[in-house]
Order: sequence, then C-alpha cells, then structure tokens
Amino acid sequence: MFQNVDAYAGDPILSLMEAFQQDPRADKVNLSIGLYYNEQAIIPQLEAVRQAADRLQSQLQKASLYLPMEGLAPYRRAVQTLLFGEHHPALRAGRIATIQTLGGSGALKVGADFLKRYFPDSAVWVSDPTWENHVAIFCRGGLRGAYLSLVRQGHPRGQFPRHACRPPAAPAAQHRAAPSLLP
Repeated sequence: MFQNVDAYAGDPILSLMEAFQQDPRADKVNLSIGLYYNEQAIIPQLEAVRQAADRLQSQLQKASLYLPMEGLAPYRRAVQTLLFGEHHPALRAGRIATIQTLGGSGALKVGADFLKRYFPDSAVWVSDPTWENHVAIFCRGGLRGAYLSLVRQGHPRGQFPRHACRPPAAPAAQHRAAPSLLP
C-alpha cells in the first residue's frame, strides 16, 4: 500500500531535537524549536495557564459547545487588534479577515485550502527563516510560496499568513513590520 510513498527526510529544525537528545553532555542547552525548558529540563506550566485552568475547574461545568466555523468572534477581534492595532486603516476598512483554527501547521493547511479554492493564483509570503514545512504546505496545495524578504524587492501582492509562534531564528521586528506591508 505504501510502496509509492517517499520516505520523509526530516525537518532540519526538528532534527536538532533528536541531536540534542543523543548528545551525552550534561551542560547542553536546547535552543531548537522554540520551547522553554527550565534548569531541570522540564517545560514548566506558565502561571497564566495554571490560573486559567484553575478558573475553569472552579466554574460550574457545562457541556462544551462547538464554536462557530470561523471561531469565537470576541477572540478574533482581539487578535486583529493585537496584531494590527485598533486604528489600522485596513482593519477599519474591513479588509482583514481572521479565523480561529487549530494551531500551527494545521492552521496554515486550512488557510492554504481556502486560498487555493478562492484565490488559486495567489502567492503566499512566509517569514525568512521559517520552518521547512510552511512553504511546503502552500506549494503542495498548488499555490506559489515565497519568502517575506522578497516583498521588499518589489513583489508586493499576495497573501500573508500570520503565524503567532515565529521560528527561533526569525527576528521579531520582521513580524512586527508585517502590518506596514498592507496598502
């Protein structure tokens, strides 16, 4: 059944985790995929997450309902304001669409499917550097993937997915500058 499926060579960033785990040195530091570990090599629970979990646990439990297909409206509005600022012209003109999705690469896949259906000739600009699979998600979906650094070289049109968790090597300023790319 799988004889025609190519073996995956692996992601260079994620393969750093394997190399880290195989390294016998005790004084090593894991800087590979953007996770925070404490001195005991444990990913600690953030205090805000603990407080939110405590609050949810203390409330009267009701059956969970499905969110609307586009996600929770107050959450989507808050994300837009956070990313673009309350008075951004494109936001005030209704030219920014936000949906709430499953996290990370799954969200990019949802976006790629949407763009392929409704904007099949789109170019999709992603940060440079980025995780290897981000460009692949869009290219395998039949879209043209390109790196954000090319936008400043005269390629201004296309779709700009915002991925809240940037690659470790990507400068934060690059992501803060993204709203200025909108006309």
